[in-house]
Amino acid sequence: MYSNVVTGKLKLKGDVPEVPSHGKKKKKSKKVKNETIIDKQEHDEEEISNIKVSKTLTDAEKKHKEKLNRKEQKRIDKLVNKSHKEKIEEYNKYLSSLSEHHDVPKVGPG
Repeated sequence: MYSNVVTGKLKLKGDVPEVPSHGKKKKKSKKVKNETIIDKQEHDEEEISNIKVSKTLTDAEKKHKEKLNRKEQKRIDKLVNKSHKEKIEEYNKYLSSLSEHHDVPKVGPG
């Protein structure tokens, strides 16, 4: 009945990538590990020093950062100065100003 069915695994066109064997893995010596760690640390330190030298802010960037800091400080001051009761009143006022479209629909009898 199923004479036209091809059995076997799927054959893909082109080269088939080599599947790595899951045999025993070679252990690296501790000396090599320590040397690579030290090399990485030295490389990271060099990158950090290069970044500090090459990344000096322009006047426009400084002004932009200052402006963002001021905005953030104003926002924080606004939040800190309000009591819980004031926050709830403000939120209720906001909810009352929304249209009925945003109301929670009644579900079920009642």
